[in-house]
Amino acid sequence: FFFFFFFQAEDGIRDAQESRGLGDVYKRQHHCSPAMSGERPELTVLEFFCGIGGLRSGVEGALREEKAAPGCRILEAFDIAPDAVAVYKHNFGAKVNQTNIVGLTMETLDGYGADVWLMSPPCQPYTRQGEKRDKQDSRADALTHLTGVLEKMRRPPRYLLLENVVGFEASESCKELVDVLEQRGYTVEQFILSPIQFDIPNSRARYYMLGTLGEDHLAGRVLPVSRRLPTPECKELEDSHDTRTCAVKTLGGYLETLLAEPESWLVPPKLVEKHGKVLDVVTPEFSRSCCFTAGYSKFAKGTGSVLRQAVAVDATEQAAIDLAIKNGVSAEHSIGHGDMQLRYFTPREILSLHGFSSEFEFPHHLSRKQQYKLIGNSINVTCILHLARHLLCRGAQAEGEAEAEADESSAPSQEQPCRANSCSPNRKPTVLIRKPANEADPCDAAFEAQYASAMARSASVVAEASVVAKPASAMTKSASAMVQSASAMVQHTSTPEVTEQAPVVEAEAEAE
Repeated sequence: FFFFFFFQAEDGIRDAQESRGLGDVYKRQHHCSPAMSGERPELTVLEFFCGIGGLRSGVEGALREEKAAPGCRILEAFDIAPDAVAVYKHNFGAKVNQTNIVGLTMETLDGYGADVWLMSPPCQPYTRQGEKRDKQDSRADALTHLTGVLEKMRRPPRYLLLENVVGFEASESCKELVDVLEQRGYTVEQFILSPIQFDIPNSRARYYMLGTLGEDHLAGRVLPVSRRLPTPECKELEDSHDTRTCAVKTLGGYLETLLAEPESWLVPPKLVEKHGKVLDVVTPEFSRSCCFTAGYSKFAKGTGSVLRQAVAVDATEQAAIDLAIKNGVSAEHSIGHGDMQLRYFTPREILSLHGFSSEFEFPHHLSRKQQYKLIGNSINVTCILHLARHLLCRGAQAEGEAEAEADESSAPSQEQPCRANSCSPNRKPTVLIRKPANEADPCDAAFEAQYASAMARSASVVAEASVVAKPASAMTKSASAMVQSASAMVQHTSTPEVTEQAPVVEAEAEAE
């Protein structure tokens, strides 16, 4: 009994001497949050209308790039399109729930308790080329159902990210969803973005909605649609009748060098002869390409660019091509174009332009046209990555800045940051505000007081045991010294500044 308490107390003193203070020992052993102890918190995600997995790829990429950001766990992915489900399972190894979303009850969705909802609902009810039936289209029923569920849920998601075609923002479906989110206390951000704004040589303007649930669930607000994400990586979209916004990168960096059966990718000569004037022709030197849709290779106009492989026949034609490259417009009208050896972009090349990783692939049983259709109905992963970083990683970035500030101010001659409550579990990221070095740190003082009290109790037990067991005089002297040391520590940490708990100087960072 004696030796147990003796060595436990002595180990504690040794730890205290080797560390930055007794409070630090106590904090390390009992009060460290997951972030401080090296564990990575995790966001749970529901993925509605998952398609081939573009939303998941973008969100996981964003969280993986930010070291201080939380991890990500997909609780469930939902979709009813068999080909898309096959691709998703092939690449992520996860089973897709093919239940009709309309059949999901509020109790079921509440039961998941997901932090994040990702949604890319069918675009046909809102597309410019469709009938624009909006909510009257049965393909809008799933989104209408989820909107109704969000209105009444007990545990709504903290974050929401939705993607759809330009034009959705003017729909009744969008208005209804925005109204519900505002009533529930979400801050709603809306963007129309294209990957070319992130220097990807492809134009694919889409509408994006970000929702962040407020802490009080009361102060909802809706921000107007913006055509630029407020980050340094996103540039303005400046298109006109004669010119188009271009990226820094060129298409050449996204092309396959060796094509299997190269002749099979050529645009049929009859199609070039009949529809040549509506084809969007680009070269590897172009810094822009048109949006690739589900009808690519099936229709000639407005479904995506085709690649010219032939070099210019003369200086005049080369000048025309150079001007087309500069302005970002099609080169199909260049003088003497004749046989331009036009070919279609391969599914692999379009996947690369859409930001999918080189490991992403299609199952072999899917035809070329099926692959084009799936990509055309998918999303741009690069855009989702930047949006997810903006939505989910701002709290982590604020915490990283706070830690950097704390490190800079650690010198004794500098002002010290107050770390009160910094070790409490489940805390939100905070920006640490410096306070004068001569003020007591209530966090360290409180822990030191608790540790000192524990040491005093241990030392008292040691002293009592020494009387009963009549140990060697050296041990008795050591125990007495420990009692005196612990008493001094209790006295030192029982100052009015600690017992009164001086106000904590702390500012909450933007957590979402």
